[in-house]
Amino acid sequence: MYIAGLRLPYDLPITHENGVESIVVLTTLALTFKVLRHIKVGTAKAKAEAGEIKSMPRSPWGVRATYLHAIAAFVPTLVYTGAVALNGFAQPTWMEDFGFSQSISVGEKAGLRTIACIANLGLWKLWDGVYKHIGTQLAPIGVREKPRLVKTGPYGYVRHPIYSLVLVQELLFSVMFWSWIPLAACGVIAIAFAVKIPIEEQTILEDPTIGPAYKEYKSQVTSRILPGVW
Repeated sequence: MYIAGLRLPYDLPITHENGVESIVVLTTLALTFKVLRHIKVGTAKAKAEAGEIKSMPRSPWGVRATYLHAIAAFVPTLVYTGAVALNGFAQPTWMEDFGFSQSISVGEKAGLRTIACIANLGLWKLWDGVYKHIGTQLAPIGVREKPRLVKTGPYGYVRHPIYSLVLVQELLFSVMFWSWIPLAACGVIAIAFAVKIPIEEQTILEDPTIGPAYKEYKSQVTSRILPGVW
């Protein structure tokens, strides 16, 4: 049976597995669209009020790391939602091969995946707060024409709270998808951040307008992503 171009299982009514996968797919799509909307609206506002990005890192690895963490964050989620939806809201066999242990009961597995969905939706408030505070300074990397130091809200605890949320979201995706793939993606993203952050911050420090203030900010907020750890 096909509905809106999607193949549904013939053995209707919908199975327990289909129900859980549907919840996960819808949650993933909602989160993805929300983040993309934040980026689109925030970037347009930043460009209009703070100008274009005037200073870029000297090292090409800053931009490369930016592309890498973006790809690692979005590709696995798009592959999961597309593959599951096109397979009648059931994980294809190849996807199950990358799954966590199946030794727990169906109910326990469904419960953990549902809790992860709820927790990820709970991040919405945090995403809203981060984008509210960074405001016109949103940029993938580099310094805008009218730079302003942001140190309020979550920026009072870590210097890169957006990166913090990305890593937490990937960990929750691993439980939602019941898969090792988001965990691997999380590792790739963490490595990309480790490469990008020093380059990104050096670009800010070299800017004559905001550099001195950012140097003081670094001495006050010593954590990059995880308070007291990193």
